[in-house]
Amino acid sequence: MLPLAPVSAQPENISVKKSLAALLAFASLAHPSDSAAQKKASVFGAVVDSLHGGWLAGAEVTITGSTTVALTDSLGRFRFDSVSPGIKQVGVFHPLLESLGISLGSHPFKIGSDSIGVLMLGVPSARSLLRQLCNVRTGEKTSGVMMGRVIDPDLGTPVQGSRVTFRWTDYEVKRRKRLNLAPQTVVSVTDESGTFKACGLPIDVPVRMQAWRNGVEAPDMEIQIGGVPVAVTDIAIRSADSRAFGIVTGKLTDTAGVAISGAYMGVERVGVSAMTDSSGQFSLSGVPTGTQILVGRKIGYTPMALPVLVGPDPSGRVAYVMSKSVPILEDVRVRANANVGLARVGFTRREETALGTFLLAADIEKLGNPRLSEVLGSVYGLSPDPARGRGFIKSTRDAKSTV
Repeated sequence: MLPLAPVSAQPENISVKKSLAALLAFASLAHPSDSAAQKKASVFGAVVDSLHGGWLAGAEVTITGSTTVALTDSLGRFRFDSVSPGIKQVGVFHPLLESLGISLGSHPFKIGSDSIGVLMLGVPSARSLLRQLCNVRTGEKTSGVMMGRVIDPDLGTPVQGSRVTFRWTDYEVKRRKRLNLAPQTVVSVTDESGTFKACGLPIDVPVRMQAWRNGVEAPDMEIQIGGVPVAVTDIAIRSADSRAFGIVTGKLTDTAGVAISGAYMGVERVGVSAMTDSSGQFSLSGVPTGTQILVGRKIGYTPMALPVLVGPDPSGRVAYVMSKSVPILEDVRVRANANVGLARVGFTRREETALGTFLLAADIEKLGNPRLSEVLGSVYGLSPDPARGRGFIKSTRDAKSTV
């Protein structure tokens, strides 16, 4: 007997029929047909991440009547063997669900002995969450929501009363095609579970996010929601009296998986940095706990700046990828200003013949605010006439001609 429990959410971008067929095949392999002698049942299933269009891997799954905790694999699959018959219910736990502030579980279902139960559960889609969280119309596609939690990095507990601020600039075209800049701000305060929610954020404009906890601020981060209108992130801010430090370790590679040596890696906000070794490994000690921005740079590669959560306990090495940069030269702009007035009186045309002396504004400025006679006296063929007094000049070709 194969009782099919209700599906908790309709997954998107994944074929339900194909998924059920794969689960049934998986169940038949693990539960042979000659199991009639057994008195226990088995429960198989999968968890779909409809928010991102994939499977929810690494989720903890529990079932009533058992202390066993199953972990979903890369395809979101889980299984329980030796399940006692009766009314059962499956629950799913994952950091994504905690950040969204939602619980995920199956409806109660009955399973008998010597039987197999097959379930499919799913995280709600982005549009469903957007309607539920922000009361957004179905056709709205220009705004999104940012959700998450503020936690204490030393204790791992949620922080209530933290302020999370989001700032961006809208560009408005007014009458007469005038472009106005309209600064926008959304502020969210965390509740008792440490959760914050900011609705109405633009999906195609960078947004600056800043969080505070009793005078202690997290690094200023730039986010962009993008195509998935529901974005999730957690922020760790330590208390004002915390003196805990952690270690950031990792390996830096390029997009082909080749180690990058001699790259700068650092948390510049606290002045801690190191260079990657020949195998791309690096280690940063003495980093204050909480969310920090890890910066990586090397000539020939695109700089990286990623948020990292630093805890007091050493964590495993994280793989970071830096892509090679394609050098793009800045635009070369050639600008020429034509003096219409000089061209109109023939100055420009006569200057091009190179016959005579031509004084430009720059030439006159070099004389240091001179009189007109001093300017004319600098021209070849003219000189001051001291016999006539100051302000008179004469031609060197004809001494009788005085101006």
